[in-house]
Amino acid sequence: MATVIIRNLEAQVIAALQRRATFHGRSLEAEIQSILSESVAESLGRQTQGLGTPIQESLRFSHQD
Repeated sequence: MATVIIRNLEAQVIAALQRRATFHGRSLEAEIQSILSESVAESLGRQTQGLGTPIQESLRFSHQD
């Protein structure tokens, strides 16, 4: 694994991340890793969908009424 250093984060951002980490029972580092991993996974998931996917989903929901 690579190491990433993020400089100059505002104190409020660090505090909010620490609260979130505490809520999830994780360290600050583990929380940031989770946030980044989930964000990348979501963006990759959206990229793999073709144009037809949103259209198909909208049609499926309209037929359930």
